[in-house]
Amino acid sequence: MSVLLDTEATYYVTLERKYPSIFFFGYVFYIDLPTPVNVEVLSNTLAKFSHTFTRVPAKSYQMNVQVYIYFFQQKAWKVAEKTVTISVTDSLSDFFQISGKQANLKPFTPSNTFVPDAQVDFAASLKVPSSVLSSNLTELSFDWTLTGPNTTVHSSLSGPVAPFVHNFTAPGQYVLSVDLTANISSPSSGTQTLVKKGTVKENVYVKQPISKAQLIGNNLVKNGSLLHLNVTCTGSSNFMICYFFSEVNSSASCFTSGSPIVVDACFQEVSHYFPNNGTQYINVGIRNDVSETTLHSKITIYKGECFVYSI
Repeated sequence: MSVLLDTEATYYVTLERKYPSIFFFGYVFYIDLPTPVNVEVLSNTLAKFSHTFTRVPAKSYQMNVQVYIYFFQQKAWKVAEKTVTISVTDSLSDFFQISGKQANLKPFTPSNTFVPDAQVDFAASLKVPSSVLSSNLTELSFDWTLTGPNTTVHSSLSGPVAPFVHNFTAPGQYVLSVDLTANISSPSSGTQTLVKKGTVKENVYVKQPISKAQLIGNNLVKNGSLLHLNVTCTGSSNFMICYFFSEVNSSASCFTSGSPIVVDACFQEVSHYFPNNGTQYINVGIRNDVSETTLHSKITIYKGECFVYSI
C-alpha cells in the first residue's frame, strides 16, 4: 500500500475470527520509521489508526500490527499479528489511474480498448475515491499528452474531473499520459498548502470492428464425403472463431459452449463428415476485442451420384 508524504493516512484493522461482543482488544501498531511509531488502539470491533508520514525518506517501511485480548481490563494474550509494507512516496503517480469511456462498447471489450470514429472520454481519477487525499485536495490540474500513429495531442485542463476527449481516426497502439499537479491541505503543514506532482501513463488500443464476414464454399455435399467451408473476415486481430452444426436453424451463440479457436488472421477452414442424407445448419461466431458477428448457412446432404434441386 502507498501513502503520500506529508499527508495523513488512515488504516482500518478487523479480526477475521469472530469473537463474542463482550471481548475487548488492544491493537498495537508499530512502524519502523527513523523515529519508530508505537501506538495502541483499544476497540471491541474495528480499529482505526491514522498517521502522517512527515520528515522521513520516501521509501518502503514495515508496519506490524499485533492484537491482544483484554481480560478483566488487563492485556492477556496475543490473538493475531500481521505485517504489511507501506510505500511512502512524494509523487501522485501511485494514487491516480486513467480510464476511458466510449458508447456502445461490447461487454467483453478489454479496458482502454476502443473503436475508431467515435468519441472517447478519458479521466484521471483517484484509485480510492474515498481516501483522505480526496478530501484534502484543494486544486488539481491535468496536462494530457496523447501519442500514436500520426498523432500528437496536448491538452491542459483543471478542475476536479476535467476529462480529456478524443476521437481516434485510425487503429493502432497509442500512449496516453497525464502530468498531475495538486494543491493539498495537510494538518502537518499547518496553514501551508502542499504542492504534489506525478505522471500516469496508459497504453490505449484502437481496433477495427469485424466486417466483410463470409462463409465460403459449397453447401451441397454428398453423404459419406467431407464438407469444406472457409470462414473469412476483416478487422483487427486477434480473432476468436467457433462453430457448431445442428438439425434446426439456431440463433444460439457458439461462444457459450466449447472452445473457440484463436487466430491472428480472420481465416478458418471448416471440415465436417456427414454419414446420412438430410439437412443441417452451421452456426459460425467470430469475435475480436471490439465486436462480434454470426454467420448461418443451410447444408444439404444428398445421396447418389445425381442430385436434382431447384432454387
